Amino acid sequence: MNKNQNLIPLICQIHYQQSRNVDSITKNEDRFKRSITLVAGSEWEEIYFSPGTAKFEEKTKRNKAGILYNQKLSFKFPGEDDDNIEAISNLVIIPVILKVTYNNGKSKIIGDLNNPVKVDQDYSSDNKAIQFDFVIEHESSHPAYWFETISGGEPPPDE
Repeated sequence: MNKNQNLIPLICQIHYQQSRNVDSITKNEDRFKRSITLVAGSEWEEIYFSPGTAKFEEKTKRNKAGILYNQKLSFKFPGEDDDNIEAISNLVIIPVILKVTYNNGKSKIIGDLNNPVKVDQDYSSDNKAIQFDFVIEHESSHPAYWFETISGGEPPPDE
């Protein structure tokens, strides 16, 4: 085991795609990395969050069947307006695949086609802030994979 090159990884971007718009997630040569093919016409949707509020945790839990990975991503979304109501509602209702990008440019994937992510949110308003707190708790049979490549998602060329 070598020293990590990125000692203070910070989450700088979070993207999602509805699991129905992900065509495939395939293994790469390295068993900890995956490539994703999106359905034609689909692309990753960015989730804005308050800088410095995103946190990812992954804890292992052993049982008789093996190891489970409890993954938790949390972040805060500032303010409230009617422009984001539908997007927030869809994010909570529809199963998704998440792509979490760190300040070193590397990304992790949370969820897969057999076990997509479900997002929960809480809303709070007081004299200091109005915000949504998003928490994604996901139990998986594998750790969050490193995201290696993406293909598809581009509309077919016009003929």
